[in-house]
Amino acid sequence: MLVVHGVVNAAFNPTSENRVIRSGIGLRDDRHVVLAISRDDVSFWVFAELFRRQLGCADALYFDGFISAQWVEAH
Repeated sequence: MLVVHGVVNAAFNPTSENRVIRSGIGLRDDRHVVLAISRDDVSFWVFAELFRRQLGCADALYFDGFISAQWVEAH
């Protein structure tokens, strides 16, 4: 879990250098789901903060890094 009840997972380090392309899903409320994929390599902390602060999700789940890295932007 990235975010649980509005709190970033305590296992994540804000200064972590572990950065990859990440994808996840978040819940804004009972009726709104948000899917996100990073364009650049990001840490778990940064990705969790995206869901919590910018997307307004109280809960968010990380999908994976390997599959997300295979995503290619259309040109």
